[in-house]
Parts: sequence; C-alpha cells; structure tokens
Amino acid sequence: MKAASAFVGFVLVGFALFVGYLIWVEPHCSEISSPSNIESQHRTKNDRKATGQNVESTNADHKSAAYSLAIIKTVLAESENAEAQSGTDHANWKPMGWWKKFLCDAKITDVALAFFTYCLIVVGGFQARYLYHTVIATRTAAEHIPRVERAFIHGGVHPGGRTLICGGKKIRVRFSMANYGKTPGFIKSVKVGSGQLAGLSDDPNYSAEVPVSDLFFPLMTMSELRYLDDVEVTIPADGKYVIFQRVFYDDVFGKPHSSGSLHRMYVEAETIRDQIVTGKPKYWEWD
Repeated sequence: MKAASAFVGFVLVGFALFVGYLIWVEPHCSEISSPSNIESQHRTKNDRKATGQNVESTNADHKSAAYSLAIIKTVLAESENAEAQSGTDHANWKPMGWWKKFLCDAKITDVALAFFTYCLIVVGGFQARYLYHTVIATRTAAEHIPRVERAFIHGGVHPGGRTLICGGKKIRVRFSMANYGKTPGFIKSVKVGSGQLAGLSDDPNYSAEVPVSDLFFPLMTMSELRYLDDVEVTIPADGKYVIFQRVFYDDVFGKPHSSGSLHRMYVEAETIRDQIVTGKPKYWEWD
C-alpha cells in the first residue's frame, strides 16, 4: 500500500509540472517573443544607418518606419498595461540566461516526451524495488525449505530389538531407526559402543562403525522393527552397562547429518528395560 501511494505521488508530481508548463511558462514565452521580434527588426534598420550603409531614403521608407514605430509603441503600451493590471508573479516572470533558452525554446511535444520519460523512470524504479524484494523472498524460501522439509533420522532401542542370551546373563540389542522428517534420508553408516555407566567419559568412544547404505522414508518409525544388519551390541545384564549409537545420513538435498543416543539396559521381572541416560550431551548431539 505504501509503495502504491508513493508511485501515485511521483506520477502526480510529474503531471503537475507538465500542466504548470502548459498554463504558465509556454503562454508567457509567447508574449515575450512577439514584441521583441518587432523591436529587433527596428534596431536592425538603425544599425544599418549607423554603419554608413547605403540605404535609399524615400518618402515611402519614412512612412513605413513611422508606421512600424507606431506599431511597436502600441504593442509595448498594451504589454505594460497588462502587466500593471495583473499584479501577479506571472506577469513579472522574465526568464533569464539558459533558463530562458531551455524553457522558451522547448516545444510542447518535447515537454510531453520528458513527462512520459519521467513516468517510465518512476515505473522502472518501482519495478526494480519489487524485483529486489522478490529475490530476497525467493532466497529466504530456498534456505527455509532444506531446513524444514529435510529428513530427521534418529536411532534408538525398540522392545522388539532386545534379547536375553547366555541364560539371561547378557543382553543383545539391535538398534532400529526412524525418520521423523518430511523427506527421505539415506543412511550411510552407524557407530556403536558400550561401557560401564560408572566412570563413563563425556565424549563417546565408539567400538565399531557399520556401513549401512539404506534409504529411510518419512513416517518410518522404530515400531516397524526395521533393524539394520550387524548394528548390534551385547552387554552384561546386571544393569551397570550402557549402550550408545550415532547414525550418519544425508538428506535429499545432499547435506550430511548425524544423531546419537545413550541408553542403560537392565533386567527387571524377567523383562529388559531401557533407561535414557542424561547428563552426557555429547552422546545426544544432532544436526
């Protein structure tokens, strides 16, 4: 709305200048040019006489000069009376120097062409401004789409992936993955590791990295029990050990990402339990 108002304002200013020229400048230039032309002709004759040129003097010439002088006096008198009666700035306006040449020598068609050129410049300026904002909006949208529409793949431990082995003395865990994003993601590899909860380092120390090369589509959750081959860890079932993983994947825009998790596994009433371990941010970092 502001841009439209500014555009209309610029056009109205140019139109006002064009109309002002037609009403004020152009008529006054015509008034000034008429008597000066006649007076110029009279001065030319006087100059010729003063320089000694041979001009024949006849009664007809005297009569013609007297008649021309009378016309000049009449025109000048009428012009003075008009200026005295008007009493406005319009009557007192007398272009001087290059302004006189610029304004009085210009034709109406020249002024009209200048007005339309001015309008084209205004339109071009507003089009450039609109194009600039369009480019900014397009770039913002292009940067927004990869962030919002990308894949968000996260690994974890589903109850179906936990198994008691060795007579219930050990727990075998197979990690499963889920894509919580809006576009597919390509899993390249998964790092896994385990260790005692007591004295666990702040930085993950993975024991293996398993190549995967698998495509995960949106809405693929861990409940589907889609386990990755060989991505598993075995730990004692005494509840003193933890397991952790980090999945590396690319989104559909070709940008790499990763996510990780940390879990404490233990047995309670002959059921394998999974406890999320907090306080170790490096294990949970994601991008």
